[in-house]
Order: sequence, then C-alpha cells, then structure tokens
Amino acid sequence: MINFFKIFILLFFVSGNVLATPDISGFRDFTWGMDFNEVKRNLKLVEDHGDIKYYTKNKDDLKVGTAILKKISYGFYKGKFFAVNIKYQGIDNHVAIKEILGEKYGGYMRFDLNIEKFIYGYKEGNTQITVDFNQISENGFVIYLFKELYEESLRNEKDINKKSIDLL
Repeated sequence: MINFFKIFILLFFVSGNVLATPDISGFRDFTWGMDFNEVKRNLKLVEDHGDIKYYTKNKDDLKVGTAILKKISYGFYKGKFFAVNIKYQGIDNHVAIKEILGEKYGGYMRFDLNIEKFIYGYKEGNTQITVDFNQISENGFVIYLFKELYEESLRNEKDINKKSIDLL
C-alpha cells in the first residue's frame, strides 16, 4: 500500500495539468517542518515506517463544516511534520470536503483512474493536496504533503534502495 501510494504521489508531482495552490503553512495548529518534540504529548503513534511515523491527535476535531471525518493522522519524517492523512466515508461527506477545498484553494483537476475512483489534487505551491474517493465503497481520504520533506523522503528511500542492490 505504501509503495503504491508513493508511486502515485510521485507520478502526480511530475504530471502536468494541475491547478495552482498558494503556499500553505501547515494544517490546523501544526506548521510544516515543526519538530515532533513540540507536540508529542498530544499525539499517539498509529503507524511506524522507520523514518516516517503517523500519529493521531488526542481529542482531535473530526468535523469540518458539515463533513464528519473518521480519522486524521499526522505524519512526521525524521521527526519533522510533513503530512496529513484524513479518512472519511460517505458521499455527503465527500461533497462537503470537495466544496470546502474548492472554496479555500480554488478549483480542482479530476483524474479518473477507473470508473469507481476520482482523485482531485493541487500541485503548485509548497503543499500537495490529493482527494481520493471510491464511489462503490464510499471510502475517501485527503492527503496533505509538504513537498520539501516529502521529496527528501523519496530521495532517502531511493538512496537506501541503491545501497541494497549489492545485497541481491
């Protein structure tokens, strides 16, 4: 799953035809690049992938406008805040999230991967925002990525893989 996600986001970064978004300072009360030690007392570890760790926030507000969220995970790469993963379910929540993002950041581009999935994204600026919604399962997620640290994590992974070639 993580490899598919990384490949998708990497392809998304290099693809054209994506709308511009202004620079974003972070998400809610977290700023991009913020050190984990500044917020660790309010977070609970939910995923550990070595240099990349995801946490949930104690008593997080899971409502945005009329949309009700299932979970918000905050990602840290080498102890620096770089990602947000928001999960939700239901077409009503999807429509509300899409409208809120549209109001805040402008229009969106639609990428049809297949007939049951729709992906929206914003590429320009310092933050990538992707919305993915499966019409059959009605599961959706929004991903915010601070590009500077995300691209560093991809370079680091590539370097690790290059060094491992001799082990095969």
